[in-house]
Amino acid sequence: MDLKLNGKSAFISGSTQGIGFAIAQQLLKENVAVTINGRNKERVSKAKDTLKQQFPNSTISAITADFTNKEEVERLLGELTDIDILINNVGIFEVKDFQDITDKDWYDYFEINVMSSVRLSRQLLPQMLNKKWGRIIFISSESGVNIPENMIHYGMTKAAMMAIGNGLSKLTKGDQVKKLWGIKIRHKFLIA
Repeated sequence: MDLKLNGKSAFISGSTQGIGFAIAQQLLKENVAVTINGRNKERVSKAKDTLKQQFPNSTISAITADFTNKEEVERLLGELTDIDILINNVGIFEVKDFQDITDKDWYDYFEINVMSSVRLSRQLLPQMLNKKWGRIIFISSESGVNIPENMIHYGMTKAAMMAIGNGLSKLTKGDQVKKLWGIKIRHKFLIA
């Protein structure tokens, strides 16, 4: 598949495993320079090594940063320059009854799942607008539309991400910078 991304650069938050890692693999197949991220230095190093083995001629870098640590987030934001594609993927989830979700749980979920994408988008959008090209993708979930009764705190964050993506898309109307929420292709929401 040729997504016409040859020579572009991407940052993927939360990309040492799962969907984020798979996105990194696909972008590397498209000759995109990829920067992965995770909160654990060993896991980040292992993921980077695996990608280097799979794609030996590709440009792969990694930034270890925990989105619950403000200093690490500030350092990460300072390292992100010349990024064409932002994949807002980092997220936490758990099954928990509503009455057992503490205030701290609510704040932690919002901080990691929502504010990470706000901070990253706020940092990279001006760069993309200056270049007149960019993509910001929000990896959401069906849980943002159909909130599970035992994951209300998670569903709330995924609905918030869709709202942010929707709002940001209006800031670049008619521009070559696109914001996508969930996995949105040609205005259709796909459940991944």
